[in-house]
Amino acid sequence: MRANLSILAKEGWLYFGIAIFFWVSSLVFNFYPWVFFFFVILVIVFYKNPERVPLEHDKLALIAPIDGAIVKISKGKDLQNQDSVVVSIRNQPYQTSLLRVPTFCKIKEIKSVSGLSLSHEEKHSYLLNSKKFIHFQAEFHSFWMGVKNGAWSNKITIYQTNKELWQGERVGFALGAEVTLYLPIDTRIRVNEKDKVFAGESVLGYLEGR
Repeated sequence: MRANLSILAKEGWLYFGIAIFFWVSSLVFNFYPWVFFFFVILVIVFYKNPERVPLEHDKLALIAPIDGAIVKISKGKDLQNQDSVVVSIRNQPYQTSLLRVPTFCKIKEIKSVSGLSLSHEEKHSYLLNSKKFIHFQAEFHSFWMGVKNGAWSNKITIYQTNKELWQGERVGFALGAEVTLYLPIDTRIRVNEKDKVFAGESVLGYLEGR
């Protein structure tokens, strides 16, 4: 996997600079510097950019695309009305919110849906919130990944690229998002609901070979 040694995701550097400016100003004027230092720490927590190593490098292995907890595993339909195994992962803002590629693949297309920024707990959030859908093409299979924003952020960033993507490579950022994979129906899932997973590291399951 390609290394990225920056301590923060690129989306966080502007906020980090602003937080540092106000913290230094508070030191100069002796105006509650500990309060502004708290905001510096908060930015680092929200936008941290850890390096991760997949637990398996099998080209059929599916690696978690975001940190969080598994909230749903079910059968359903993807965006092309194909039978799919649906796996949803809910991220919290204090966890790493970088989006990563589940397996070796390329991006075929990206679809965007504008909407609101309701909490994931709101039962209508899936219908009303902003979303992006990425169509990945792996060696033997194609599959979709949906990213739904939540109450913490209404911006989902996807790094558009036509190059081959490595398993676990950073592909975007979505603070506190819910990520749903629509996988081929014969995918072997090895996680359970409520399991905690780590992006770029935890194995969710395996695609079937051809």
